[in-house]
Amino acid sequence: MTGCVRCHPFRPGFITTAILKYFTGTYNPRPHAIIDDSSCLRSGCHSERLKNGKTTFKEGIIFDHDIHVSKTKRGEKLRCATCHSQIVQGEHISVDEKICFLCHFKGAQKGQSITGCPSCHGVPKKIVEHEGFSFSHESYLKIGVACNQCHIEVSAGDGKVPEEKCHFCHIPRKKAEVDFVTLHRIHVTEKEIYCFNCHEEIKHGGIRLVQPFEVRCESCHKKKHSPQKELYMGVSGKGVRNIPSRMFAAQVSCDGCHTYSNGREERYKSIKNACVNCHGKKYDLMLDDWKSEINNALYYVKNLMNDAEKLLKSDLLKKEKYQGIRELLEDSLFNYNLVKTGKGEHNVEYAVKLLSASIDQYEIAKKSITPGFSITNRPDVLKEPDGYCTRLCHTRLGLPEKKFFEEMHIDFPHRLHAEEMGLGCATCHSPEKHKMRIITKDGCMDCHHGGDSFNCRKCHPFQTELFRGEFKVKKITPDVMFKAGLKCTDCHNFKEKMHTVETIKDKCVECHEKGYDELLIKWEKDLLQAESDLTLKVSELKEKIETSKLLGKQLPKNAEEQLKKAEIILKATGEGRGVHNYTESIKLLQEAVKEIEEILKK
Repeated sequence: MTGCVRCHPFRPGFITTAILKYFTGTYNPRPHAIIDDSSCLRSGCHSERLKNGKTTFKEGIIFDHDIHVSKTKRGEKLRCATCHSQIVQGEHISVDEKICFLCHFKGAQKGQSITGCPSCHGVPKKIVEHEGFSFSHESYLKIGVACNQCHIEVSAGDGKVPEEKCHFCHIPRKKAEVDFVTLHRIHVTEKEIYCFNCHEEIKHGGIRLVQPFEVRCESCHKKKHSPQKELYMGVSGKGVRNIPSRMFAAQVSCDGCHTYSNGREERYKSIKNACVNCHGKKYDLMLDDWKSEINNALYYVKNLMNDAEKLLKSDLLKKEKYQGIRELLEDSLFNYNLVKTGKGEHNVEYAVKLLSASIDQYEIAKKSITPGFSITNRPDVLKEPDGYCTRLCHTRLGLPEKKFFEEMHIDFPHRLHAEEMGLGCATCHSPEKHKMRIITKDGCMDCHHGGDSFNCRKCHPFQTELFRGEFKVKKITPDVMFKAGLKCTDCHNFKEKMHTVETIKDKCVECHEKGYDELLIKWEKDLLQAESDLTLKVSELKEKIETSKLLGKQLPKNAEEQLKKAEIILKATGEGRGVHNYTESIKLLQEAVKEIEEILKK
């Protein structure tokens, strides 16, 4: 048995004082015990709790003592008794989960917690069953769907503090203006007051999901729309990972597009109008493309599925050793029918994956029965992993002509690569995650520097212009190396991945005397300083132009023209490019500084 004073230490004379207060009637009628953390964490008690740190709480939640006790939470230092505050016979370390809810949900936005759902629940890994559908959270998380996009209500109550709760301990008086941090320090850290002596409860659970999860199409349509719902949610496919529609991820419910106009043509027209209303022009035409391409693909796969059905009915596949082949054919038919009845336009990306899988499953099964069989004439939209990118979307929307490629420091020409050179989208982008770039600088180098002939100007226009003296902004003298007949490949070894001053300087001493390698380093430092000087002046000029416009004053003559010119010079000489013509680059930078200074004086 543990003695009271092990947890409730007292000073000498405490008992005498307590007895006197009792007999004189001056004692507090609401006694309150305070237990210091040192009492809990003393040797032989719970000192190991913090050393071991993590423990399993309700529903498998991993609770980390170290995170909660060693660091301030919401501006307040928590103590053992903050959570372990209940006097339970034989279970004095039990925790009321309502305290967790109060701290994690008080002041949080709808559908969220202060620390985020994964802080307690981790990343969901189990297959979830809801309204007859099975799906995995993993697919949603991969495309960046936040928890509150589906779980729109996760708590009830706001944990407020009614003023009458204060009067339970304090006599009514003029309300003092005290910030909540001070209140918590006094009541929680110093006095260990139980949270719900003041706060009302916050409940967690009974989660309400976004409307597309809860929509009951079957309540009107006699369960005819289950395939559409499955396709829209991106679930149920056989051998295909879950891919929720981007519209579903954006919480667009069925009636966001289906406005229930009378007549088939009117309904389709209203859906196309909904596309334009939200996304702009050409998106209605994109819907036409989706229907056309998916229907063509379905027509092609239909012939294969007719053969699959015949095979399933044949006596050959009734033998037990062909069980795996039967399952492949059944999965193939299932995927085909899901797209056919679910209407591929509800989730065109998932529909393409399902039809591609259907063909693959049929081909594998057929090849097992007929060795040497293969399918070679797939529809364009199903040929490559990224076949649908252009045909279903970017034919109408086009491609960004210039997209800045950070690693290469260039504006990437989409049309040149995709249309003129015929590179597939998956060459540079992930076929699994929209817009995600997977190509690296090294990948570009393998293609551009993999041969023996190069057109450097295509990717490096500023370097070429400076080197050749063909700078468009201002006439300059070609670099002495160019005058001497040198080419880019005389200094740059394009078989190497990196091209920096450090990797190139050794080339200098192959033709020049020792010291020219260090001279190249000096050039770069000089250029960086000159670029820094011009950058500062450009900032000052921008501020002057903005201020003049704001105050309605007349701009200095040629101010905007000079700003544009200076920015081009900075872009051309930046990232070490100025060393391709050091003399003219330094002159360009310094002259631009002087020209801006003249404008700033006006």
